[in-house]
Amino acid sequence: MKVKDHIMGFIKNSLVLGNRCFYTHDIQSLSDQGLMRFGRRLGSYGSYNRIFRELKADGYLDVRRVENPKSREAKWEIRGNYA
Repeated sequence: MKVKDHIMGFIKNSLVLGNRCFYTHDIQSLSDQGLMRFGRRLGSYGSYNRIFRELKADGYLDVRRVENPKSREAKWEIRGNYA
């Protein structure tokens, strides 16, 4: 499995569970989940952030940033349907 596939799996699973919003730290924590699930890290926190930004920039992932005045961390809303 690749980092891109892991991120897209997270997005699809979020939609199945009815969660249309997530935080940047949720993407970063996928690195730790990969260690537990696959016995190795698929990438670092930075790798997951980079791939997430690339997916957004390439139009492969349709998300928009949600204003969150209570936190400096970015909150994202899933706009596309990836089920």
